[in-house]
Amino acid sequence: MSKETTAEYRFANHKEWKEAMQEAPSPKWIKNRDLSGSKSSSYIPIGVQEALADLFFREFDIVDTQIEVNGNQILAQVKINVLPDYPHAEHRTISGVAARVMTKAGNSLEYGARSAKNAAKSEALTDFSNIFGRNLNRDFANDFSYSKAKKTDPPKQTTEQKPQQTTEQTTKEANLNHKNDATAKTA
Repeated sequence: MSKETTAEYRFANHKEWKEAMQEAPSPKWIKNRDLSGSKSSSYIPIGVQEALADLFFREFDIVDTQIEVNGNQILAQVKINVLPDYPHAEHRTISGVAARVMTKAGNSLEYGARSAKNAAKSEALTDFSNIFGRNLNRDFANDFSYSKAKKTDPPKQTTEQKPQQTTEQTTKEANLNHKNDATAKTA
């Protein structure tokens, strides 16, 4: 008597998984940090990224961590094996690097190493996909509509001439096409 096991997947196939990975992150997840001067940087906290990783990957295993002290900096590199959550997916390896400055505090190495490791893990996820924040702080905005299949009717074989479009119709079509293209942010 053998029992048959059935696996449940969050995504039906690679295409569905990839489209979900290309979505923009929720504005609720995005945090900002001040940089020098009047500049700031947007990011998604590692806790949110790890929660998202639990949704998108069946497996998320850190397979290699290297931590090195170089002068007053702690450098970290991580390699992570992931298995996407759709049938017949294959393992992938992603990696990230980060550095943290050591302070004069006695436990600087202990906390700095953990901070550098988490930052390296965050970097690996951020570089992997838009849902993890890859396109934050870039000079463009894009809804990634170009990656979704566009349904078009095959051209019709007719001898009729097309009626001329009015300026209003042409403007509406141009606006619709513009929404589907990548758009540049204006400062």
